Amino acid sequence: PSQGKGTALPVAIPPLCCAGSQASDTIHGLQSPAQRRKNREARGDDGTDGLGGAAPSELTAIQCKNVPDYLNDRTVLEKHFGQFVKVRRVMTRRSKKTAVVHFFDHVSFGGCRRGSGVNLSAVAWRGVGLDVRNNTPIFSSPAKKPGLRKALQFEVDLFDSSSEGQNSEGMAASLSSLSNLVGLVAETSEERYRLLDQRDKIMRQARIKRTDLGKAKTIVGTCPDMCPEKERYMRETRNQLSIFELLLGSDKVNHAAAIKEYSRSSADQEEPLPHELRPSEVLSMTMDYLVTNIMDQGEGNYREWYDFVWNRTRGIRKDITQQHLCNPLMVSLIEKCTRFHIHCAHQLCEEPMSSFDAKINNENMTKCLQSLKEMYQDLANKGIYCQSEAEFRGYNVLLNLNKGDILREVQQFHPEVRNSPEVRFAVQAFAALNSNNFVRFFKLVQTASYLNACLLHCYFNQIRKDALKSLNIAYTVSTQRCTVFPLDHLVRMLLFKDCEEATDFISYYGLSVSDNTYVELNRSAFLEPDGLPKPRKSLFVSQKLTVSVGEVVNGRPLPPAPHHVPVSSFNGQSKYIGGIATGDQAGNNQKSSMEAADVPAVRVQPPAHLLPSLLPRPLMSALPPAQTISQSAAQPDPLPSKPQPVYTDTVRKSKIDRIIESSGLKRTTQARVARCSEEVCGHVMDLFLEDEIFQIAKETIQELQCFCKYLQRWREAVAARTKLKRQMRAFPAAPCCMDLKNKLKALSPSAEWPITMENLCKRIVNMGNGGKLGVSCTRLNWLRNKTAHDIKVQHFYQQLLSDLAWTPLDLASLIAEHIPIKQDQVFWKVLLVLPNDDEYEEDDPNRILIEWLKAKFLKDRSWKKTASCEEVRIQTLTLFNSSGVRGSRNIKVSVCIKVVHGVLSDSELDASSTQKDLLGTSGLILLLPPQVRSEDVAEEDVYWLSALLQLKQLLQAKPFQPTVPLLVLVPSLEEEATEKEVEEGLMLQDLISAQLISDYIIVELPGSINDLEGTRRISAAMSWLVSQCPNSLELCSQTLQEYIEDGIDGEFGKRFYHDWKERRLAGLPSQEPGVIIELYNNVLQFLSEVASSEHLCDLSWPVTEFSEPGGNKLLPHMDWNVPDHLAWLKKAVLSFQIPYLDLPPLGAPWRPVCRMIFQYASQIASSSHTQPLIQSQVENLLSRTYQKWKNGPLGNTGDGPSVDEIPWDDILATCIDHKLRDWKPPKLPVAPEAVSEDGQIRVYYFKEHLKNFTLPFSWEQARLRTQEEIRQEQNQLHQYLAEDIEPLGDLMGFPLYLPQSLISTPTLAGPLIKSPMSSVQVVRQGDDRSPALSDRLKHLQRLLRADREGEVASELHLSALMDMVDI
Repeated sequence: PSQGKGTALPVAIPPLCCAGSQASDTIHGLQSPAQRRKNREARGDDGTDGLGGAAPSELTAIQCKNVPDYLNDRTVLEKHFGQFVKVRRVMTRRSKKTAVVHFFDHVSFGGCRRGSGVNLSAVAWRGVGLDVRNNTPIFSSPAKKPGLRKALQFEVDLFDSSSEGQNSEGMAASLSSLSNLVGLVAETSEERYRLLDQRDKIMRQARIKRTDLGKAKTIVGTCPDMCPEKERYMRETRNQLSIFELLLGSDKVNHAAAIKEYSRSSADQEEPLPHELRPSEVLSMTMDYLVTNIMDQGEGNYREWYDFVWNRTRGIRKDITQQHLCNPLMVSLIEKCTRFHIHCAHQLCEEPMSSFDAKINNENMTKCLQSLKEMYQDLANKGIYCQSEAEFRGYNVLLNLNKGDILREVQQFHPEVRNSPEVRFAVQAFAALNSNNFVRFFKLVQTASYLNACLLHCYFNQIRKDALKSLNIAYTVSTQRCTVFPLDHLVRMLLFKDCEEATDFISYYGLSVSDNTYVELNRSAFLEPDGLPKPRKSLFVSQKLTVSVGEVVNGRPLPPAPHHVPVSSFNGQSKYIGGIATGDQAGNNQKSSMEAADVPAVRVQPPAHLLPSLLPRPLMSALPPAQTISQSAAQPDPLPSKPQPVYTDTVRKSKIDRIIESSGLKRTTQARVARCSEEVCGHVMDLFLEDEIFQIAKETIQELQCFCKYLQRWREAVAARTKLKRQMRAFPAAPCCMDLKNKLKALSPSAEWPITMENLCKRIVNMGNGGKLGVSCTRLNWLRNKTAHDIKVQHFYQQLLSDLAWTPLDLASLIAEHIPIKQDQVFWKVLLVLPNDDEYEEDDPNRILIEWLKAKFLKDRSWKKTASCEEVRIQTLTLFNSSGVRGSRNIKVSVCIKVVHGVLSDSELDASSTQKDLLGTSGLILLLPPQVRSEDVAEEDVYWLSALLQLKQLLQAKPFQPTVPLLVLVPSLEEEATEKEVEEGLMLQDLISAQLISDYIIVELPGSINDLEGTRRISAAMSWLVSQCPNSLELCSQTLQEYIEDGIDGEFGKRFYHDWKERRLAGLPSQEPGVIIELYNNVLQFLSEVASSEHLCDLSWPVTEFSEPGGNKLLPHMDWNVPDHLAWLKKAVLSFQIPYLDLPPLGAPWRPVCRMIFQYASQIASSSHTQPLIQSQVENLLSRTYQKWKNGPLGNTGDGPSVDEIPWDDILATCIDHKLRDWKPPKLPVAPEAVSEDGQIRVYYFKEHLKNFTLPFSWEQARLRTQEEIRQEQNQLHQYLAEDIEPLGDLMGFPLYLPQSLISTPTLAGPLIKSPMSSVQVVRQGDDRSPALSDRLKHLQRLLRADREGEVASELHLSALMDMVDI
């Protein structure tokens, strides 16, 4: 029951406590004053110290904590406290179990304290807070410092944060909570994470949440590590660490390698604290760590690597955005993020969707480039320009090549950036892609840097599709017919990796590939699916990666790897020391000093040594002066012996004085602010008005000056026109209709006419009303002579100029100086395509232009054109041999100029093909007829189509390889044809795509040909045409016999005799005859394919006019690549093959085998005259074999040698030698042009083709068997010698015929040691081993004999070769 006035509460109110600690005091005085004083003395502090230095006279309210719900009612509390004093109001918060009771003054508060038993001296400093608005004390009793789990259960959100006063109250409570965290022990990662998370909640509680954007300030990050400490513990607890952040061999976090993870922004996400954001230096260190330690670890683990690097670079970009950082260092970090995504766009394009999404990667790349664009603009506004701006502007253009307005954006670049090589390259790529110039596009790819090539790789399938579509239309005549196109050409043009990749791409669009060699182009079969095929990595792009991935991303050589020691908020005893929040002091400026100054005197004060590391700056500004802060908690101030009275009149008076003083100070401050605002506004108004007036006056003066200038010009024009009118009125009309005799009278009617001789002798002319005019006859004569002289000089000058303009070009010097072929003799042939001259009259300017152009290509003025039949439309204009000088070398030049007029008919085309007039052409010169401008579009189309038809039929009539350059000459007219119009009219780009021409140039001829301008233009155009001459074909030439012998010697002879020598030295029988014959015939088959290769049919060579029958080393004959001649060559080479010979069974009798061999040898001879020769040679070999067998040491059992003892290799060598000597050409018709004067037939081939010979499988197997037999024989010989080592102990050396491997054997090379045995034992052992030793010696004798036979066979082969040379 209560001791106060009024009705007592039926139930006692629970004790006041904070965070679950039990207090010893109660509101209604359940304890006696002596007990309360005893408890207060035991705690060692009093009420004044517990208030934190606050004046007791300022307390007007009491806050109660841990109030049960059934008591936390406004009526119950007001009734209870109303027993003692008058209550002003009661505020309850059931959710927090708190209540605040407000009184009218401090006297009422004191009465309540006395009546309810609350004594301030019994409250510890740690449990007291204050409401800033009402000076409300917050009580809690001191308890023991709880453990970590209880300490982290503090109720931080004690007050409503809707007002600044309540935030100040929360600031004091947060300060108290922060001090309670210091010294807590957190051993596990989860405990540390919870403690740091509680710290962040308390710090957010102390922050003022502003809603005024004008007062908002940018957060400055203070995190010293690559990853905030709380995130490291949190991710370790939740198993969210990457493999790159773990300690080796464990699942614990590596604090030095952990990097802040990207977190997606959301509406309910808290604003980050300063120590959760990394400043510029830490962001740069993080990026350096990624490029030096992580970037090159992606091989074999692209999924983990890409996710890690992408996530961490996004985190870097987010930190930059949240802090609004914009400086060159941050720009470089975004640039590195961009390079990373560009590299991944190509490197990971073949990875599955679960590992790499190209669309998301492109989106991030676009965001990076957009951020860079904005940062470049912001820095440019400050006068700062980045070195790599041009590089990334170029990347932005390359990423948007399909956007039509990208060029408009390029025009807005800074001039230095717009004209940089990077941006110019990107614009060239844009032009190539949008004009479907795939040849130009892939040339740019080959010259591009690695990152540029990675970006261009995104367009490979797009431009390949357009190129395939264009080729399909250009090379097919209609939808019904197919056209074959070489697959290797397509691989080379479109930069495919190999034929397999090209085949897959072509099949995707419905076309087929035949024999893996040709593409079947068909308009009806071509399909266009909705999407493009999945991109593949390009070998050409990968080859450009010559440095590490880290250097590519860094954009320069790698910096030193950063070595950083992360900061920890825990000491060695796992106690929280509060060190991680120190950086917040520099970055948190959300409260001003004026706001912090409003905090009253009742404060929560932690120990001084923890205060700087625990509080942000707003809380630091709320602390008392330095002398108060410096007091230690361990040594509190001396306590007063007795509490001072807190409700005296002096206190009231001082409080009233302070209120009045503060009110006057406030009015003074307001007046000062108003006066200052007025002055500032007046100054700003004057400044802006002055600038505005100045600008208006300046513009007005400029307009007046401009008006005066144009007014003066108008006046001058009016005066000039008035003067002209007066002169025209004063001058008489010209007598244009009068004859010479009446002109004087018409000009001056009053003049004397005709002039009398008398006046003329007096040098006077009577002008009538105009008076008399005196004339000097001497001057007249001088003027007459001078005029006549000038006319003669001008006439002769024009004649000399005309002669020089019609002088032929020095073609020999031009060719020798500009041709790219580096040979001592050069053949150059050009076709001059002219309009039909029958359509023009003799004196027509177009006819004169044609004759002038033909004259420029004659050898000299005296050169006579070659007589030709008029029915032949393709005529030889010039044909001569000359010499030129190139540097210090003399070059022999052979020139042929052919000319054709108009469009050829089918018969004329057939005649030119038969006569091979276009063979060996090095270039074409097309002269367009003059175009008559007309409004009818059909007439213009006819003009261009006729010119295109004339050009295309000549290009298709010549062999396609090699392609030749084209020179287009356009006559100059009043309305000049633009170069683009000529390109589109003649479809020049399509001709290049169709590989009909290699390149082209358009030259405009001047209107007059009698000056030197036309000669200069023609000379320059010819220099270009010669420089574009196709390279000479590297053909090798040999006679047919030399070709066969060299080919057999290179591919068959060396392998055959090497195998023969090894088997002879090892004592092995001859190689199987079928294997030798197959190798020999395969070599001849390969030689025939090289000599008759189908690639030779498409070659436009030689120059017909300089070719001779039979050909020579420089120029082949006319029919050298005709299909019939190539088929004859193939038949001729294959005729050197020999028939197949089966190996008889091992037990076959001697005589039947001999008859089989004789029958085989008879098939080798080409006629009955040479058959006895080869049979005698074979008989000699068989006779020697029989004699060797008969005289053998093992006896002669049977009727003759076995099959293994027959020298099959010698027999086949004899047959092949006879075949080469006795060869006769096949009985097929051969072209007369192919046979030279000495009766030889030459073979022309490419030397590189001879390197593609593939050995038959049977020969490789035979070689393996030979090696195996040699090893077995050597092992057996080792065994024999090891068994016979004791009887041969006195022998210190080996015979010369033993293999070197046996001589180098350590067990046999040293001296033999005799064991101490009796002579009887030695003799007995010798008797026992003598049979084995004799057998071994016989075997060694056979080896010696085989060696001698090998020498004899080599001599026979050498003599046979000498005989072939003699023949």
